[in-house]
Amino acid sequence: MRFRYKLPLLLALVALAGSGGYYLTRSGAIAIASERGPTASNKVVRRTTAQGATAMGNIVLSRQESLSFGVGGVVEQVSVKPGDEVRKGQVLARLDTRAMERAVEVAKADLEKAMAELTLEQDSQVREQDSQVRAQASLDAAVIDARAGVRNATVGLDNAKRQLVITQKSTTVSKDPRDRETEHSAAEAAYGAALKKRDEGTLDDLGLSRFFNSLLTAKERLDSAREQAAVALATAENAIPVAEDALRKAKAALAQAEDAAAKGPGKVTSVSLMTKQLAVLSKQVTLEAAQAQPDAARIVAPFDGLVSEVKVVAGSRVTTQTVGIVLVDPGSAQVKLLVDEIDISLVKLDQEAKISVVALPELELKGTVTAISPVGQVSAGIVSFPVIVTIRPPAGVVLRNGMSVEATLSGTSESGR
Repeated sequence: MRFRYKLPLLLALVALAGSGGYYLTRSGAIAIASERGPTASNKVVRRTTAQGATAMGNIVLSRQESLSFGVGGVVEQVSVKPGDEVRKGQVLARLDTRAMERAVEVAKADLEKAMAELTLEQDSQVREQDSQVRAQASLDAAVIDARAGVRNATVGLDNAKRQLVITQKSTTVSKDPRDRETEHSAAEAAYGAALKKRDEGTLDDLGLSRFFNSLLTAKERLDSAREQAAVALATAENAIPVAEDALRKAKAALAQAEDAAAKGPGKVTSVSLMTKQLAVLSKQVTLEAAQAQPDAARIVAPFDGLVSEVKVVAGSRVTTQTVGIVLVDPGSAQVKLLVDEIDISLVKLDQEAKISVVALPELELKGTVTAISPVGQVSAGIVSFPVIVTIRPPAGVVLRNGMSVEATLSGTSESGR
């Protein structure tokens, strides 16, 4: 059997790895979840009160982002550790930028030199005219240089196209994703068969969880293979328009040089000036690119949050594809509950819930039911159903992934077991 995933809800449910079966969402979509119950008690705790049914569960932070450096290099400093609170714009890690800073200084010196040469050229136009021979030689040399630039740009474009073909045929792009898709399909089929056996009573929950864990592993491997293929292909594809743009500029420069040479030495002074002006522009572009490198050599928090993982250390070498830090948003959270079978018929989508955090007894949160599993699970003879409640913590409250909670679902009637 094939499963259809509703991606946003699936990510939250897989991260929970909490309870089994499927979830009914507002749109009626189905998403898969783990077979284990909330880690707070690993069983249903049911106390139906006048205010509603009480169920135990855990907090899941639904927003996280893997952060990387904008350039490759050697890590100089990591300023955070797992569990640290950070603010948007805070620098979390940085690379050794000494070589980049030297490149900036060299680019500044080159620009200053080019500007000085431009100033001299401008002054020379006032003082004297270049000779016919020198003017023509300069024009001819400019044409030769421009033709060499076109040749080099053509070679660069050919190489970029060749590299794209190589990348398309590489194992990373052509083979690995297909292999992972085959593994994922087999894992889906095995889990579907296991569900059927569990329903028939020939397979217990523990056995079913092994099939589910295999499915999760296959999904993670498939996602990783697809991501690596996409990155490799995008890099190769992006190189082509860059090379094409370089070739267009080289051809334009050649056309200008040939036009100037055709007009003869009478225009040599203006051509020489234009050459100096182009040199200044070129050095300015080089300087701007060099100045952008140190900024890209930092990992900056894109939002207020908590550091979930730190995957690099000072001294390690990284690329732009290396994940350095994983950041989660404690203000974007969900709660996963197990609701007793007697009360589940009273739980509705968009129903309000009051959430008490075990570790923060003075705090009471409000939430809304956003998913209800149509498949129950049995533990110690008690049947319960997984329910997802979406919450938005107030400002200043820090929730952590996995925190135990107790929830009261409003509007349920009193009943006893």
